[in-house]
Amino acid sequence: GKMDVAGNVLTQMPSLGADPDGYSFSMVINGHAKRGEVAQAEAWLRKMPDGMVNSMTYHGIIAALLEAGLQEEAMGFLKRMKHEGVAPSPKTTRLLLDLFDPAG
Repeated sequence: GKMDVAGNVLTQMPSLGADPDGYSFSMVINGHAKRGEVAQAEAWLRKMPDGMVNSMTYHGIIAALLEAGLQEEAMGFLKRMKHEGVAPSPKTTRLLLDLFDPAG
């Protein structure tokens, strides 16, 4: 599918003289997450070079998991962010706070 093509492009970028950045990786990771392909998103997250992971990367995964009703998995990624020293963005914080808002 389209995400496989995106992954192939990302993999081939260095041979084309363009190094993928955090934004490139985040787009592929978040694309998989939005399709419910958590394992693929995690696989790309592991391939992402040190120092490139940012709050945008995690926001997409957490938002997709919460939308799919996978709150426990989303909280696991929040813990992983903390472990890696990545602070959640204000948008991510809002998503997580909405979980506990009784007014919904």
